[in-house]
Amino acid sequence: MIIFSTVFVLSLFIYSCSMITGNQDEPEFRFEKETYIVEGEVLNTYRSLDVISIQLKTGIDLEEFNEYVKSNGLQHVRPFSHSHYSAVTATQIQGHAPIVLLLPSNVDHSQYYSFSDNLNEDSFANNRFIVYSLPAYTRDPEQLAWYYPNNIISVKPSTEDFSVTQLSEQFNLEFQSKNSLIDLYTFSDIHFSHGSPYNLAQSIYDSGNYKYVVPNGFWEIVRH
Repeated sequence: MIIFSTVFVLSLFIYSCSMITGNQDEPEFRFEKETYIVEGEVLNTYRSLDVISIQLKTGIDLEEFNEYVKSNGLQHVRPFSHSHYSAVTATQIQGHAPIVLLLPSNVDHSQYYSFSDNLNEDSFANNRFIVYSLPAYTRDPEQLAWYYPNNIISVKPSTEDFSVTQLSEQFNLEFQSKNSLIDLYTFSDIHFSHGSPYNLAQSIYDSGNYKYVVPNGFWEIVRH
């Protein structure tokens, strides 16, 4: 059985200009190699330049939204499989699954990212239907297993003097919750004022003493 689940993504990215193509089982995708750090270990991951995921606002006119997507040349694709379908439905939104879209070719993909610093009132990432628009990622472009970051950041301090208020004010975040059992804090980055979720996570990590600071995201979980 396949279910959707939101779990924290162990991903802190440093931008790279490496370009990698997808495999033969899917359309050709472009990627940029990035790195992230977990407790001192440097790992790789890959940002898609062709696929985005969005969170829709509640109470929007879905017919109008679907027409907007079509008019911008985007294609609806299902999470993880990226098979095509015609329109977003109310059932999808109620299920809290990411809404995944395939970008047109030869577009400025930065206009589809909520964290871009050159957005204008006509940019897709500023449209009135969405909460945020972010790129999709994979850990291995040769064996694609997609995941979709959201605007939640998980913070694991390595010292006892961690201050929720100080971090919230320093990085313009909203505190969400604390898991006392594992000393894990979650914050919402609703303004994207420090770049991508991974740029933000790296900045937080570099600012103090942390075991890790990672964006959350949607992963595919397969149960046998």
